[in-house]
Amino acid sequence: MKTKFTTLLICIVSVLAAQNGWIQRTSLPANGRHRGTGCAIGNKGYMGLGHVNGNSGTINYADWWEYDPASDSWTQKANYPSQNYGAVCFVADGKAHVGGGAFYNSEFFAYSPLTNTWTAIANCPGSPGDQGAMSINNKGYVVILNQLFEYNPASNQWTQKANAPVSFSNWCIAFSVGASGYVKNGNGLYEYKPLNDQWVIRAGFPGANTNGGAAMIHNNRAYVVSGYVGSLSFVTDEVWEYNPGNNVWTRMADFPGSARRFSVAFTINNRGYFGTGTHGINLNDFWEMVTTVDVEENTSSFDLNVYPNPAQDHVTFEITRAGQFDQLTLRVTDISGKLIHEELFTNGRIILDRSELESGVYLYSVSDGNSFVSHGKFIFN
Repeated sequence: MKTKFTTLLICIVSVLAAQNGWIQRTSLPANGRHRGTGCAIGNKGYMGLGHVNGNSGTINYADWWEYDPASDSWTQKANYPSQNYGAVCFVADGKAHVGGGAFYNSEFFAYSPLTNTWTAIANCPGSPGDQGAMSINNKGYVVILNQLFEYNPASNQWTQKANAPVSFSNWCIAFSVGASGYVKNGNGLYEYKPLNDQWVIRAGFPGANTNGGAAMIHNNRAYVVSGYVGSLSFVTDEVWEYNPGNNVWTRMADFPGSARRFSVAFTINNRGYFGTGTHGINLNDFWEMVTTVDVEENTSSFDLNVYPNPAQDHVTFEITRAGQFDQLTLRVTDISGKLIHEELFTNGRIILDRSELESGVYLYSVSDGNSFVSHGKFIFN
């Protein structure tokens, strides 16, 4: 089946309700965990802390990792001052500020990527843990129940701001878009405007997620991924987009990996990244989200044939026009997001033998370095 760009784009847009644009990246090279924390500083991402619990006991982590999207690689950095989970994190003055959680009350520490060191900062007036934090205009904001505290790195001081109209529950989801901060609490959404020190009630969240999800920002829109639904034992793979410009929520394609709660997400150079968490099994996988806008920007001169589809023994991926792309890589995963095959296009064609693969639907993506080019699905009968 030949797939011209115009047809490809229409098909991708039409199936986004069934399949989102996700690329599975290199997993965190450490034990799976949940209730960790993370952020992005410049063109790098950072993730760490968290814990696992179960019949064999609880294990808590202090490790801190740097993710480089240019090389799709992780580097372990200086440990947090203590094992901790449920901590909150915001970025200000080019540093990650992490504090609260299970093993700290009001203590916060700033991580400098330049020196790879943690430094104690002024204590927060409250004791945050498993709630939310956000970064707005080079200041940090931490929510604790209905209270909001602002941290100014220039003065190393905290200031209490206007109380929120509700008391936020544990595992609410906080994020910032532009000059405003937002807190999703159950099915409620609340915007904080620092300029006016004012809270505004926004459109209610229409999805299944109660709390415990994660949010990332792309093109001035927020994307809320996964979380638990009512009870911690029920998790969702839903993805919802919130557009502050028109105050509208839109259901996106479901996350193709395992549904989960208590994950970490951050945004690097307008790209969303999401990983770790638990659904009873602690996870260390890591994903990049790609939206329809990325497809439109990157596939203007690209033709791909995928045939036969459905297939019995093998599937051929054939590039008939590569446009400005130089090194294109094919990645194939199963429907759960497990990587099945990865290969560089060397002569414009890749033949994927079925080998011992089971019957079912498989997902493919084609990328040029870190730039998304195309994705789709095929079936082995």
